[in-house]
Amino acid sequence: MALSLNVWAPTGKYDPNALANPSLNNWTFIPQVAYTKLFPEHGLEFDAVAGIQFYTRNNATDYQNAPLFTLDTMLLKRFANGAGLGLIAGTTQQLGDDSGPLADRLNGFRGHDWAVGPIITYDTKIGARSMLSLGLRWVPTVSSKNRLKSTNTFMGTATVVF
Repeated sequence: MALSLNVWAPTGKYDPNALANPSLNNWTFIPQVAYTKLFPEHGLEFDAVAGIQFYTRNNATDYQNAPLFTLDTMLLKRFANGAGLGLIAGTTQQLGDDSGPLADRLNGFRGHDWAVGPIITYDTKIGARSMLSLGLRWVPTVSSKNRLKSTNTFMGTATVVF
């Protein structure tokens, strides 16, 4: 089990008249708890990460995002040859209505989403002490309201531990 607190600062350019910005123009605080359970006799791994995102008001637009609850889970079967196959499921649930002039016109713009998809992994030793871990996942949105839907996004990772 692990506890963490992530803080996102309002860095980057922000233009309140632009449709997209590299910054949200607010602070975000995200306390999280993560849990991993290994079942070595079956080659299984279960992981879960839950968090709540708290936002400060965007003073340029007078927009206040409501807190978001996030939960990501993974069940992975590891095989003796280093390969792994699993399933990822996740959700984001807005815990209240947004507020501010625009949010009020949109009836609070409350949203949620669910995503489910596969993951494949491969772990191998390289050299005497190093490990290489590869992963590929596709976790498409299966249900969404007032959130971006994603069905074409893949994520690949490569990690070397030395």
